[in-house]
Amino acid sequence: MAGEQQNQLLLRLRNNRLEFHAAGRSASAAADSAELTAELREFVRSTGLPEGGTAWCFIPARGVTLRRIKLPNTTPTNREQLLRLQIEREFPLPPEEMAWGWREVANREGEVLVAAVKEDLVRPIADALRPLGLSAQFLPAILSEALVDENAEALALLHIDAAVLELARFERGIPTSVRTFSRNGEDDHQMAKRLTGAANGSQILQCSGDRQLIGAVEEVFDGTVKSTDGNDLASLAKLIASDRINKIPVLRLSAAKETAPRVSKSLPLRWMAIAALLLMALASTRYIGPFLGKARLQRELAEIEQRQTGFPAINQEVNFLQHIQKNQPPYLAAMAVFSDAAPRGTKIEALSMDRRGEFSFRGQLQNSQNASDLRTKLIESGLFSNVVLEEQSTVPNKKQVNVRITARWNTDPKAKSEALKRIDAKAEENKKSTTGTRR
Repeated sequence: MAGEQQNQLLLRLRNNRLEFHAAGRSASAAADSAELTAELREFVRSTGLPEGGTAWCFIPARGVTLRRIKLPNTTPTNREQLLRLQIEREFPLPPEEMAWGWREVANREGEVLVAAVKEDLVRPIADALRPLGLSAQFLPAILSEALVDENAEALALLHIDAAVLELARFERGIPTSVRTFSRNGEDDHQMAKRLTGAANGSQILQCSGDRQLIGAVEEVFDGTVKSTDGNDLASLAKLIASDRINKIPVLRLSAAKETAPRVSKSLPLRWMAIAALLLMALASTRYIGPFLGKARLQRELAEIEQRQTGFPAINQEVNFLQHIQKNQPPYLAAMAVFSDAAPRGTKIEALSMDRRGEFSFRGQLQNSQNASDLRTKLIESGLFSNVVLEEQSTVPNKKQVNVRITARWNTDPKAKSEALKRIDAKAEENKKSTTGTRR
């Protein structure tokens, strides 16, 4: 195991610089420099590592998305295809435009944890490693750091950098969410309140980075706060050499894009010849088929009967589509309750919802009283819980205020709050009055 660890090339992307580590030596270079491949090649040569193999690259949490996806019972051969369909439904980009990976969730049959990041964020690193014969595998650094200590039972991990703060939450050792925060000119006390609110429900908070901000977090966090020195690439190398790395998804680029062949100039002529041959074969089949005789038709009928034994696979696909329809969250219901609660003059800058029930709104209201009224109405609707007014600031030279509200909403498609029932009743009255007017 020690020799295997020495032959590993580890990289870490931090503050737009790529750090290298191998054979006890470290170096760094600008991640977007044109000479990155040459500097990597020189580092590999100086450390005595053989070219080729796998390079593990730890990336920051910004842009990383985690999802828990429930798959119906199916064969292992169909799981990858079903997972791709679910990713296309759950994520804003198709799988071909992301670096993504998945792991089975322990003690949860049929449930997998998927992590993904936009392809553009990691493509330059993969392109720099490819001339060296290295295949890049990407890992979120904050999730990896939580697994370095074998006895760690931290339910939340906070890494504090100069401008960006990363927070990861865990349930029984399995990562459930990753969030990033920016300081935005807030003092340590305000920042600590935001962080502890995001870590709500965690019993232990393990922190690394700015000691002053960690002290502010200790004052407001209800659970236990543990301060660590963080983990460098040398300590993360031990994680790669152990089986604990299997607890988090490893992100890889699409294999089709990774090994895309170059198109030669003679390719169009070749394809034209193949197309002509296929057209000729298609035309001849239409007229030759009837002359093949009765015996051939009987053989084909026998083959069709044998294929019918594979029809149970269709039932599995039908069950999968029914599963998607049954678990479709009521996004329109949540939007209806929010629009009914929003006061006149509300401006929406950003509004997001996901199937796990996380709701976020950022925009402008006429005054601060409207912000309080909006929060109260969302709570009273019964469809939302944990409604938090996270930001509220007055627009310069205007009476409006900028606000940001986060909440959780009931994802049960059968659930309807009293506010939603009133909205349905009002819509039915408008429909009847409109019908009566037309008559």
